[in-house]
Amino acid sequence: MSTASARRAPEIDRSTGLERLLQNRAIETAIWGLPLVRFDAMRQAFFRDAQAAYGDIVCWSRPADWQLQIPTASTLSSYVYFNFNTRMGPVVIDLPPASGVFLSGTIVSSWESTLVEVGHQGFDKGRGGKYLVLPPDYTGMVPSRYISVRSETHNGRALFCVKPTEPGDTTSVMSIVSKMRVYSLMQAVNPPEQRLIDMSGRLFNAAVRFDDTFFDSLARMVREEPPRTRDLVAMSQMHSLGIDKDGVFRPDRPVREILKQSAGEVRTGLLKTAMTGDSLSPSTQWIKSDAACPGPALSYETATRFGIDMRNAEFFAVFETPRKRRRPEPCVRAFFDASGEPLQGGTSYRLHIPAGAPMKHWEVASCDLETGCFVRESPQVAVASGSSTTKQNADGSMDVHFGSTPPGHEGNWIYTAPTRPWFALFRLYEPERAVFDNTWVLPDLEKIA
Repeated sequence: MSTASARRAPEIDRSTGLERLLQNRAIETAIWGLPLVRFDAMRQAFFRDAQAAYGDIVCWSRPADWQLQIPTASTLSSYVYFNFNTRMGPVVIDLPPASGVFLSGTIVSSWESTLVEVGHQGFDKGRGGKYLVLPPDYTGMVPSRYISVRSETHNGRALFCVKPTEPGDTTSVMSIVSKMRVYSLMQAVNPPEQRLIDMSGRLFNAAVRFDDTFFDSLARMVREEPPRTRDLVAMSQMHSLGIDKDGVFRPDRPVREILKQSAGEVRTGLLKTAMTGDSLSPSTQWIKSDAACPGPALSYETATRFGIDMRNAEFFAVFETPRKRRRPEPCVRAFFDASGEPLQGGTSYRLHIPAGAPMKHWEVASCDLETGCFVRESPQVAVASGSSTTKQNADGSMDVHFGSTPPGHEGNWIYTAPTRPWFALFRLYEPERAVFDNTWVLPDLEKIA
């Protein structure tokens, strides 16, 4: 067992400006480490809320509701999620052929960088396969029957979306999910019985907390993962906060107050960045989620810089990891109504969706502005095209209402909490050219008196 010693940040002397220095370093450290903290928030929910362990698989057999607290989840997919750790050796992820369903997803490192994309639009093209995730320092042989994937970190996770080809067909979905396996390569000769945990209707709270505990999470991840060369400057900044690769993070109360304030400032900055970007069409409030990504395929990296601010804004407001092979389904966000006023939970709004929307289908949801997750305690988080519970207008258009109480037909209503700011998320599945050349326009949200 490690004999790591506790480190304390230096005592604060306001006359020397050390307080402001620590705050600046805390802010920059939080900006650098946000992916690690978001990863750990998911992992802690895996351990705490699902009571899961490495080797277990968590799934949602029913459409997501507010209790799935991950940024901008969808109600149109069933989710499969698990964490793994390669410190004791490579990990096998065995996926069956995805017949009768559409499977997509990624296996990522704890930096939330994509190791491999799986499923119908991924490496295996829906045919399934045995993926072998290798530790950073692995030098052993890789059997030919595996699809080898080398990770830059010891920790990793997988998040898959499974959609039935026939709406509402949960039987086919769970049939595929029940055949998934995750185990250590050392157990490959005789894999253990797979434990599958259904979290439908149960709280899975993976929202990042922007307070002093943000840095507790970051310190935990820093201790567990090998440092990268490009992160050594950030490691030096963290050292002054009491975060060390081989130490125990135990800040005193004054330092915790600085950390709490710094995390709050980072969240404010993330919100401001998330609210900017290219509009879906001229003179509208709808912002493209990945429009400002400077690198190809959502890498956020160019030959001259790394787009860390936009990466963080996307990681905060949209649960999407950089893809190597394709761009994700487009989605747009609205933080303001048609008059340019911020969306408020105590106000009612209407979104008019014109008839003949040029896409296969769509989904619109309300998300809490401070967490990026579904609004808590919401009786209805989203409305989707083709749903049996919605009503169209006579001309084929549809009105979706937002507010704390339904103004009419409940199937066309999405709940917003009276005291919470929020934003609207609109997903466009298989959009046609008319969406991008502005011959079809998604109207803004109109305030209802």
